[in-house]
Amino acid sequence: MKKITIILLLLVNGILANAQDIIDTIVNQGGERYYRVHLPQNMPPTQPVPLVIAMHGFSADMSFAANYGFSPVSDTANFIAVYPQGDNVFGFASGWRIGTAFDGNKSDVQFISDLIDTLQSQYLIDSNRIYTTGFSMGGFMSHILGCELSNRIAAIGAHSGTASSATLAACNPGRKVPVIHFHGTNDAVINHQGGNFNGFLQFVSAQDVINHWVSIDSCTGTIDSTRLPDVGTDGASITVDRWVYNGCKDSTEVELYLVNNFNHDFAVAPRNDVSAAAVMWQFFSRHRLPTNITDSTMTSIDSETLASRTSYNDALVSVYPNPTHGKLNVSVAHIQSFTLKIYDLSGALLVDRHGIKSGATSLNLTAAPGMYILQISDDNTGYMITNRTLMVE
Repeated sequence: MKKITIILLLLVNGILANAQDIIDTIVNQGGERYYRVHLPQNMPPTQPVPLVIAMHGFSADMSFAANYGFSPVSDTANFIAVYPQGDNVFGFASGWRIGTAFDGNKSDVQFISDLIDTLQSQYLIDSNRIYTTGFSMGGFMSHILGCELSNRIAAIGAHSGTASSATLAACNPGRKVPVIHFHGTNDAVINHQGGNFNGFLQFVSAQDVINHWVSIDSCTGTIDSTRLPDVGTDGASITVDRWVYNGCKDSTEVELYLVNNFNHDFAVAPRNDVSAAAVMWQFFSRHRLPTNITDSTMTSIDSETLASRTSYNDALVSVYPNPTHGKLNVSVAHIQSFTLKIYDLSGALLVDRHGIKSGATSLNLTAAPGMYILQISDDNTGYMITNRTLMVE
């Protein structure tokens, strides 16, 4: 895997806080796929955290998805936000395999499932609190994941992307799935009333896709409709209407947000009256996989490693001196062996030592003066014990 770590330094009330963005790759179905991970500023080192996977639209990339607003929300809510990179679809641009003639023999459902496996091997993730969302084509993909990966994904969201009739006809998730959907009423790319994209991708309306999930979730209660306060800076013509479908079985929920006079864009605050990312997280945070749903790929990992992981904290790791003039002492306690890696800020791997026995070890660094990233992980579980800044003088 290739990994690039970007340290975002935020000076808040005089305190230096670190949020980290890591660009990494996995090999999936014969090809290399990129993804970007945002680790929140104060992620607890010993507590499993939720995971939100946010997918970009057609012809965009993972950096575009990172601008949706989930990273700032994750910094306060303490979930990991991941932005996967789409693959070449339609023969010329990055996107997602959503059941068109251009999908070939690959499945992006399998890619997301494999990505979840990879992330769970690297970070302490609550396997019952994994969520997906996406914009435009990424929204189409999120609805597909709700249909086909409901044993791993607790709830889904989508913005400006619905589904094809074929997707809905084949949708059989096997359980009730909480769903939240945003759409602009002036969207000329993916019309909220349904249509086609460039003449070959047929899709249903936002209301039709919501009606589908209302049926799946057996929502038989009332429908509450409210207009959110018009507090945005985008002019009085843009308002947000919210529909909540009540009486859904198994404590699920279905919500639809129509952003009036809004085009093919992602709603952000304060400009557009509402932060879709913040609202989606509030929705996601109310849901987890039912106790009768078993993710067989992670059960053994969770049960066998959680006990050892609960003892992980930076008190078990000593790195000194930092800043260093070249000699670095590292001490790690209570594990059998660990891997130590050091990257420069371009993502180049400078030090990669595996199988270091628990206890103290010393390194003689020849790196040029500057800032580097030091990562230490447990060889047995793969869990990252520490990820910190290293200064060389």
